[in-house]
Amino acid sequence: MPKAAPDQIIIHRIEFQETERQLLQDLTSVWSFNRIMEPLVRLINDNTTLLLILSAIAAWLGFNYIPPLVEDAYQQLQEFNEQLQNAIAQGTIYRERIDLVGSAVKRGPLWGLVDMIEAFTGTNIPDFGTGYEPGTGGGGGGF
Repeated sequence: MPKAAPDQIIIHRIEFQETERQLLQDLTSVWSFNRIMEPLVRLINDNTTLLLILSAIAAWLGFNYIPPLVEDAYQQLQEFNEQLQNAIAQGTIYRERIDLVGSAVKRGPLWGLVDMIEAFTGTNIPDFGTGYEPGTGGGGGGF
């Protein structure tokens, strides 16, 4: 016996209130942030990666950084700071770049990275903050 064709369509719809929408939005934001930051934190915990990051920053600042043997992160930071202070005393590095790196560290990992990318590429990334803006040397809205 054939089935009769439906004569009406019933639609069930679930609607969230503003608080539930905000909770879902916060949950997806935290999940996305975790998916990005977890591999980065795992990568930075390695002494070799720390050495690579410090060497790249030192090369970009304009002084010759001689990396130590991969032993201890604290020792690497001390030697990096010592060589930085020597380079500042000799006047062989760019003061603007030091100020940029310092302000990027103060702004935190995400906005500091945005500032560094803006400075390196010379492009303006919308960052909604008061960090580095290409062509102005600092401060700005980001658009």
